[in-house]
Amino acid sequence: MTKRSWITPSWLILLLDLGCSIVAMSLSFLLRLNFNIEDFGRYPMQDIVIVVVSVNLLLSLLFRTYTGIVRYTSMADIGRISCVSLISAVIYYYINVAAVAYTTENMFPLSVIAINFFINTCFLLSYRLFVKWAFRYYSRYGVINKTKAVIYNAGRSGLVVRKAINEDQTGSIRIAGFLDDKLTRAGKRLDGLPIFATSRRSLEKLVKQEKIKLLIVADETPDTQILNELVDNCFSLNIKVQKVLPVDKWINAGWSPAKLQDIKIEDLLDRSVININNEQVSRENKGKSILVTGAAGSIGSELVRQLAKLEPSVILLCDKAESPLHELELEMAELSPATTIVPYIANICDRTRMQQLFEVYEPSVVYHAAAYKHVPMMEKNPSVAVLNNVLGTKMLAELSVEFGVEKFVMISTDKAVNPTNVMGASKRIAEIFTQSYNTHVNRQYKSPVPDTIRRLPGLSPPDSEMYWVRTDPLSHASNINWRRVARLPLPTRISPAIS
Repeated sequence: MTKRSWITPSWLILLLDLGCSIVAMSLSFLLRLNFNIEDFGRYPMQDIVIVVVSVNLLLSLLFRTYTGIVRYTSMADIGRISCVSLISAVIYYYINVAAVAYTTENMFPLSVIAINFFINTCFLLSYRLFVKWAFRYYSRYGVINKTKAVIYNAGRSGLVVRKAINEDQTGSIRIAGFLDDKLTRAGKRLDGLPIFATSRRSLEKLVKQEKIKLLIVADETPDTQILNELVDNCFSLNIKVQKVLPVDKWINAGWSPAKLQDIKIEDLLDRSVININNEQVSRENKGKSILVTGAAGSIGSELVRQLAKLEPSVILLCDKAESPLHELELEMAELSPATTIVPYIANICDRTRMQQLFEVYEPSVVYHAAAYKHVPMMEKNPSVAVLNNVLGTKMLAELSVEFGVEKFVMISTDKAVNPTNVMGASKRIAEIFTQSYNTHVNRQYKSPVPDTIRRLPGLSPPDSEMYWVRTDPLSHASNINWRRVARLPLPTRISPAIS
């Protein structure tokens, strides 16, 4: 059951306004008479009260000053109320002129009219602004268990989001300030809240002093580099990061927590999203026998999970780590009972063992994910990196050609671009060999190779294709590319990138 916020009835606001007008006029006369109550008899107070009530009632109905929600009093409301006070002062003046002309009674002295204008305006605005402040204070400090958040964007979008969240009385978010990458805005205030820089130092200060738990990205076109750095800093400081949908899509419907979404991989990429033809991929793998090397690893295991959705007949799980391999086998047996799961313990450098795998199970597609990818560790053990990443890949490619594999998919890394370490160099050598070997086989079988497809006719002439899969070893995110290896890091999860 949703919690409903109580709104003061319009008739009650109208009565409060009329009461303020009567009190303001009485106080104006008191000031005019130096608080000498005996002098009140010189003025027709009963008639004055009737005139004040009638004039203010008429103007309130005309300008509809009583229809606004008090806690959301805006500049437009303030303008209407000031206009009503000014017009009422003019009406009092002409009523007084008419009274003097026809009855010689001075109902509204000029000093009283002037004093009343200021007092009446102050009264009508004061209680509205007090209620607005009280609600804002309660929404900010009244509920202890609210999540403290900052908004990334000290502009129009950020201000709209902040006001929308504040108006949500049942919400669980309390805005403590804004973040902005423009240095000219840092240190200033927006809508009463401070604006902070996007630096790590500012975030650490917010976590320590304000106990910030959430960052709301309200910038619809953020700088990707700044956003990536900001997200990294937030994750390291245990700050959750969410983005809000574009303001134009929800401003008319109103705010709700559903307008907040988790940051996706597309939000952090400085390029357009690459769409994969899943229908084609499904056709190429459905009903086939698939070999995944390094199957128990982080990338290999996710490849297996995604490939299982394509309904292959057999998935060969090749890895040298028996415990993770056993766990993956149990998981896949439950997730994909229709697919035959075959665990195969082997080191890809063991040619005898790997040749036995190809002879017995005859895989149609090979996904080569087995590799040493820990940069510092490979610096200390360079010979192992060369043995596994280079010679292991060479042997698998040769076996794939020898046993007629239809497709060979290699997992590479961005560290292979102008490599500065042993791991990157070993992967680059593996790439160069595979490309050269592909060219050699093409020439040997004299089969044409289209620009976007790498064919190895010796695998299964002439339908064989070679794809390249690039992956970032630190983020475990991968992307399929044609012919060339486009190595750009993808900083998020494995599953969305592989699927």
